[in-house]
This record gives sequence, structure tokens and C-alpha cells, in this order.
Amino acid sequence: MIKFKLGDCVKWKSQAQGYTKEKIGRVVQVVKAGFYPYRDSFPQLYRRYGVGLCRDYESYVVMVGHTPYWPRVKHLQPCDEGRD
Repeated sequence: MIKFKLGDCVKWKSQAQGYTKEKIGRVVQVVKAGFYPYRDSFPQLYRRYGVGLCRDYESYVVMVGHTPYWPRVKHLQPCDEGRD
């Protein structure tokens, strides 16, 4: 698995309602294995069904515009800095 650090540009593809979108953003929190993203910093992640189960590996909160995401690390790729 690729390791990222704060400020790294990352991209991944997400799918919803039959559409696939590429998301590009910056790592804003490195989440240790067995922990959750900071609730106070990212309350949007805890709306509706919440964030789900904690991950048993290091993961990342990624900010796309003003929206935080907690994508699965296996889907993340480093992005071209020029596209950000």
C-alpha cells in the first residue's frame, strides 16, 4: 500500500447511482490504524450513517473542495500536482 502524508495530492474514482467520478483532493489527516477521523474537525463525515467501522490500517481524510472524504486506501493514487 502506498503511504501518503499531509498535503499530498491524491485521486480516486467513486461510484454512485450508476455514475463514476474521479475525485482529486489533498490529504488533511492521517488516521492511525484502529482510530477514526477527528469528529470535531470533520463533522460532515459523521452525518447520516456515520463513518462506519474503523480501519485496521493507516488511512487518510481527503478534502475535495470543502467536502471531506475518508476513502479506502486501496483506491487512492498519487495525482499529478499540475491538475490540482
